[in-house]
Amino acid sequence: MEVVAQGAEAVKRYMAKRWVDHLLEEERRSTLEANVHPQTAFLMRNASWLNNWVSGLAGAVAGYLAAETSKDPMLDQQL
Repeated sequence: MEVVAQGAEAVKRYMAKRWVDHLLEEERRSTLEANVHPQTAFLMRNASWLNNWVSGLAGAVAGYLAAETSKDPMLDQQL
């Protein structure tokens, strides 16, 4: 609550710090895993990246297809 009382900029700084802390912790865990199982960590990282990429692509295609089917015929009329 103290951060909220300081205003929007303080909240932004707080959330940015939390995000950086989260990324640093994730990197630390990833480094530990890589040191324990180098081959497995490499494959897991690449599989995760590929999964995220495919999910993003699938979402983009679904959004495109949904946009195509939800056209308003009133907008296509000649004036």
